[in-house]
Amino acid sequence: PWPTSKRGDSSVNCGRCSAAVNRYCGHELTRSRCSMPTAERLSELAALPEEQWLCALPPLISSEGVDALSQWRDTTNKHKHRLVHVAAAKGFTRALEALSAAGFDLNAQRDSDMCTPLHLAIFYKKPRTASLLKELGVDTALQNSYGESCDAKYEKLAETMQNIIWLDLELTSGFYDPAPARILEAALIITDKDLNELGRGHWVINGFSADELLALPDFHQKTFRDRQPGGAFPPLTEAPGNGLFSDVVASTTTKEAAQEGMLAL
Repeated sequence: PWPTSKRGDSSVNCGRCSAAVNRYCGHELTRSRCSMPTAERLSELAALPEEQWLCALPPLISSEGVDALSQWRDTTNKHKHRLVHVAAAKGFTRALEALSAAGFDLNAQRDSDMCTPLHLAIFYKKPRTASLLKELGVDTALQNSYGESCDAKYEKLAETMQNIIWLDLELTSGFYDPAPARILEAALIITDKDLNELGRGHWVINGFSADELLALPDFHQKTFRDRQPGGAFPPLTEAPGNGLFSDVVASTTTKEAAQEGMLAL
């Protein structure tokens, strides 16, 4: 499963990742080429994207062995995660497949609260990761120190994978316009597969000046100016608007805050 080409037992040359990723890519990753202690290398690797995991782990496994690497703990984290816990929490499905193929224990329970990789995939809402772990045969009945197993939790997460997200956006430009579109307003409704509503939200995004809004195309002027005269955006004679421009100027909601609100649903 590793996207690399091997030369010998402990030498791997990355043919996929950018050479800019220092010691992990663009050169042979052998024990002799990297003098960093294994624990330090793993701690640094834990913070990198999945592609770098896929390139860096094969030579480490070849030189150090699965048993030794399985003993590593992330001392920067209060839970002291092992590699399989970090991968599950981050949703690194390909890395988990490769770790499983190499012989790592996907049922390993972390020291702090006995949570398994599946517990973490469910907690961090990584449905693809949870599904993969179940396909790989992990024990869903293992309990953490709170007495929680993954049986019911997995079924609940699996149900959410069938939810439908209905998203409506008002943008500064259309799909075929050359200018990059920015969001003026967003509305979101989440339903289950039977269309029962589970949650909804509405956000008007700030960050636009009156001059920027007045420079938008005719459609926006006809649709989003004020309903009544007297304000900063008086309606056009033939098309009273819905007042969105004024709402945008008055809004204190950032795009990032709207994103957090959507994810919270």
